[in-house]
Amino acid sequence: METLTIPPEQWTFRLNKLSESFEGWPVSLDVIVRADGQPREFNQIPLLGITAEPNGPIVISVAGATGEHVTHIIQSPTRVLLDKTDRGANAALEIESADGTKTVLRFRSTEVDY
Repeated sequence: METLTIPPEQWTFRLNKLSESFEGWPVSLDVIVRADGQPREFNQIPLLGITAEPNGPIVISVAGATGEHVTHIIQSPTRVLLDKTDRGANAALEIESADGTKTVLRFRSTEVDY
């Protein structure tokens, strides 16, 4: 697996491209606040979008079980990482914030191992 750091000046563009590529795909989101972690916030539900404003929060929106929009806001992001599989597919987006919280958005892979 390879992990790429996305520079802050590319967050808006790169996250918009990921939104376009994965809109409607099932995603899972973990929010890790401390060393022992925290329960998963949502699991395998459709992605609606990922947005980032320059010097602002990063917002992840998904469709809830009954069709409602569920939004997760990452305040004061400090670092964005893109995890790729060995075959180069996007596997997960990791977002770290100033308070030490780490948000991990996992994309469902379409890769099949033979």
